[in-house]
Amino acid sequence: MFGDVLRRYRRQLGLTQDELATLAGVNVRSIGKLEAGRIAAPRSATVRLLADAFGLSGVDRERFHAAAAPTPLARPAAAGFVGRADALRQLTALLEAGGPRSMPIVAIAGAAGVGKTALMLHWAHRVRRRFADDQLYVNLHGSGPTEAMSAVEALSGLLGALGVPPHRVPSEPAAQTALYRSLLADRRMLVLLDNARDAEQVRPLLPGASGCMALVTSRDPLPGLVAADSAEPMTLEGLSRAESIKLLGADLVGDPIAMELIVERCAGLPLSLEIVAAGPPAALADLAGSGGAVIDWAYRRLGPDAARLFRLIGTHPGGDLTAPVAASMAGLPVTRTRALLTELTDAHLMTESVAGRFTCHDLLRAYAAGVDGDDDRREATLRLIDHYLHTAYAAARLLQPRRGMIALDPPQPATTPESLVDADQALAWFIAERAALLAGVSHAARQGLDSRTWQLAWTLEPFLSGHGFWHDWAGSQSTALAAARRSGDLAAQAHAHRSIGRALMRLGLDQEALRHLNQAIELSRRYGDRNGQARTHHTIAQLHDRHGAHDEALRHSERALRLYEAAGQPLGQARSLNAIGWRHALRGHYRRAIEHCTQALGVLLSG
Repeated sequence: MFGDVLRRYRRQLGLTQDELATLAGVNVRSIGKLEAGRIAAPRSATVRLLADAFGLSGVDRERFHAAAAPTPLARPAAAGFVGRADALRQLTALLEAGGPRSMPIVAIAGAAGVGKTALMLHWAHRVRRRFADDQLYVNLHGSGPTEAMSAVEALSGLLGALGVPPHRVPSEPAAQTALYRSLLADRRMLVLLDNARDAEQVRPLLPGASGCMALVTSRDPLPGLVAADSAEPMTLEGLSRAESIKLLGADLVGDPIAMELIVERCAGLPLSLEIVAAGPPAALADLAGSGGAVIDWAYRRLGPDAARLFRLIGTHPGGDLTAPVAASMAGLPVTRTRALLTELTDAHLMTESVAGRFTCHDLLRAYAAGVDGDDDRREATLRLIDHYLHTAYAAARLLQPRRGMIALDPPQPATTPESLVDADQALAWFIAERAALLAGVSHAARQGLDSRTWQLAWTLEPFLSGHGFWHDWAGSQSTALAAARRSGDLAAQAHAHRSIGRALMRLGLDQEALRHLNQAIELSRRYGDRNGQARTHHTIAQLHDRHGAHDEALRHSERALRLYEAAGQPLGQARSLNAIGWRHALRGHYRRAIEHCTQALGVLLSG
């Protein structure tokens, strides 16, 4: 608990609560509540002030911040879980056999729909009190129609859950893993790695600390993890006949023929059994085939609008989606779409994993994507990207009202972008949709929608750059750059190079950043954009300042000033004059510094 950590540091320094309050500039009552555990989620500013007061830096500071951040619990235990008594006992035995100083790793393998995730979450829920520092969960999307999550993406999310701000996440994967493991070193946590592709994806995410435990699920047995990392293998088979009957419920017990038919056709797969159990008993006579046919049977029972929506959702690139997004994909009103989503969840073809956010099993998503229909999936994809693009554009304008604008084509007919009223609502939307928006950039590129690709990446910049998601910023702009090159759009290429350069600077990769910034200047020069050249020179000046090359920085600021003057940009002129003044001050030329800063003020006042 953070209160214990706070008390330990305070006592090590021999401080009373009053003395710490004075030293940190924090209310003494807040310190008392924190130490007593009555404040569950302290403000980040308060944690920073306390860390400063304790003189913490490096890993010690990261651990202090991590202790203050509530880590996410694993997803709730699956409803209607039955059976698996032997597997549950085996997991508990592995936990108890190692003792508190071990780090058990269990690799749970099995076919799609056999219930690997349900077993993992159910057991995690049962033993949650044995892990005093909580649980971490991540879906690695290792199988299914969507792209597998990279280890870097997963580590970024895990570090965020442990309280590391996005801008403090190291740029190198090895450094990310080292930081992650150092934060877990003094904790007792259960790490749940769901739907893994292979051992290479999983290995950087293993805790590496005694007292922690890792459960990994995969369709692959992960022999590399077993051989090299001493993971305990566990293969999950289908449910037994008795377990299958129990999962189906009491409604069908009176019809032994139907019950035997279902058990046989579903092959003990909980996913298939749950889908069948959601249907009316009268429809069971139509059921035929194996587990795959169960999905087909459930799909054919849907109304035409719900079936069409299910097919379209199979093409969505992200992990989950909201009713407004689904409405744009289907070209229907949101209220009608919500009713259709209810029909799909009632049929167990989708689940509402979080309030207002809907997802479906990878097996169901792949089925939906492969079903033939008379709907135009290309048009649905255009509406989907336009929904994200136009909503994100409005959100970006709310976050940065003075930012320059780009010209967007009107959204596709029947697209209904979301209405956001203020910056707080815009920020909340970006936070909720970040994963889907980043997936949308990649999806637009794969679909050959080059203009929409770089435009969507453009709209994400204020959020990603301003809130520390610098890896995402660089990645999305790299995708935008490739799209702009394919379309031959020099302006979009220059902007992407400049944005990548700025993101890489934030990540400390200055040499690579300089290469992109120089390319941005050359491209801006080729299409006559003085304003773009000036902005890039201003950024390069900042880069040189970081390395103490103030003369070189001054030259770039002076070049930016001349370009802003030629472009007729008074705000840019004032910005450059102020920067020139600052760099004269750094060189000890204080009179020149005052002159230029005074000129900058004059330009601003005259505007």
